[in-house]
Amino acid sequence: MRHLLRRPLLSLIELWQFAAVVASALTVVWIVVRTAQATSEVTRSRHEVETCLARALAEQHALLAAVDARAPSEIRRGDYDSVIDVAAMDGRRFATISVSGRIRSSFAFRCELLPGALPRALRQPLTIRGSFDNSLVVGIDPLELRAALSPEIELPAIGDGSEWDMEAVGAARRRTFARDDSIALLRIRSGTDQIDYVLVPDEDGVVRPRFPTEGLLVLDGNLWVDRGRGAVRIEIDRNATLVVRGNVYVGRSVSVVGGGHLVVAAERDPRNGWSEGSGCVFVGLPEDDLVSGRVVRIEASLVSSSDCLVSAGQAQVAGAFVVGGDLRARGEGCRLGSDGSLLLDSRASQPGIEVVGGPLPGRLERIKTPDSDR
Repeated sequence: MRHLLRRPLLSLIELWQFAAVVASALTVVWIVVRTAQATSEVTRSRHEVETCLARALAEQHALLAAVDARAPSEIRRGDYDSVIDVAAMDGRRFATISVSGRIRSSFAFRCELLPGALPRALRQPLTIRGSFDNSLVVGIDPLELRAALSPEIELPAIGDGSEWDMEAVGAARRRTFARDDSIALLRIRSGTDQIDYVLVPDEDGVVRPRFPTEGLLVLDGNLWVDRGRGAVRIEIDRNATLVVRGNVYVGRSVSVVGGGHLVVAAERDPRNGWSEGSGCVFVGLPEDDLVSGRVVRIEASLVSSSDCLVSAGQAQVAGAFVVGGDLRARGEGCRLGSDGSLLLDSRASQPGIEVVGGPLPGRLERIKTPDSDR
């Protein structure tokens, strides 16, 4: 009987002891987990510091190689070693830099060695060389607008083409554009004085320009993006420049996909001196009905060596918008915004655009090699 009375008491004691053991075990597990987390955080922080130091050394080594082709292939700074390999491809110089850290880490970077920086006009949202309507430009910071009107800003210069493979350019042009003898008469009562071209889409409706190796196309004539439903999609996988020796007419939005940046430059034709009415950009077709809410968004940079006329209710340029002459609105309801969301920086490489200043490295890209850590 006494034995039976003791069992519940012993069971409670055993249960308490078991709970204490479990609690102790959980405490140990928690300590182990927190220690592992702390160790992981320390390791991650140490790796981030090493990555920053390695990138700084790679930047320095790339700058030396850009400025001087005889720069040493190996340099050492503290506990870090950098080895650079420079290779030429399609007339451009590329550098691969391997940096070894002090704690078993190794890093690899790649960049282009540039002969100079992109001109200022392609690095700011808006540049106007002539006059403009005050009510037209909206959504641009007053300081940026003041910078846009600085008279000392030069227009981006296009190379003279002496080193271009014009045969390849001609073949690419024939695959990308089609002559259209009726579009000008359908959209402008007086027509135009130049040959008119339109973009040629693939079967899926996407335009894939066949840029040659140099990444530059030259079109002798006017380029039209006719009005229609939805945006015209242009796919390019690298930076490219389209030079139009005539006018550019944009009747609807243009979306650029594929990772490349497109610069469209309207120029006067230098071969025959024909300049009147050429080199202009029209955002919105010049004789379309004005619709205040109609948006024409262009996901590229536009360069006009002459005037620009905005006929869209809401014109938006995501890259740089460079106007060599006057910027005018066709009606009171027209507005232009240049948000600069797709602006290039000084260390970008843009085909056909003459650079300014001295040599410098392009943006470093972290790459993976058999010996590098990610």
